[in-house]
Amino acid sequence: MKPFIKITTSLAILFLIGGCAKDTPVSPTDSLSGFSSGPQTGASKFNTFDVTSGSSTNNIIQTAEVVIRYKKNSNFYGNAILGHPNGSKLTILQNAFIPPADLWGQNVTISMTVEKDTLNNELIYTFGPHGSQFSIPASLWISWADLGSANANLYYIDDNGNYIPQPYDGINLNDKTFLLYVNHFSRYAVAYSN
Repeated sequence: MKPFIKITTSLAILFLIGGCAKDTPVSPTDSLSGFSSGPQTGASKFNTFDVTSGSSTNNIIQTAEVVIRYKKNSNFYGNAILGHPNGSKLTILQNAFIPPADLWGQNVTISMTVEKDTLNNELIYTFGPHGSQFSIPASLWISWADLGSANANLYYIDDNGNYIPQPYDGINLNDKTFLLYVNHFSRYAVAYSN
């Protein structure tokens, strides 16, 4: 019985010490939806939009964020993995992120906002900050699982709001996700397909 108590106490102390470290997902300074030094081990994952939130419009919005850290000594940005509650995922490799000029040298909050238009049964993906680029393409998995359909079409949304068919780099029919390799942030829509 004593060895069990000793091991349990040791594990509890390690968890408390590790949980308070700056780069862990349970640090009070980091969002639980993701962090820049590795996978989101502390993040919750939800598979559907919360339609009970009392929204009075046809749109339901979810946003996930992660902070990508600037490494002053090396003069580059670290890696980041941003998971969205609907199953979408953005992965940025180390030394690939190029923020807008006015944010260079600062830690930058990356956001993925998904708006579900229940009237048109489509998902609109918006990324920020606007103007961010990648010297090595970031991988982006875009989910259409919340549309409730077996098939979907992917579109790029241009600055005038036009929907342009977007070719994708891969597809996972089981998870209902499209894979894109992106060089900059854009807006995308996923719409139901017959």
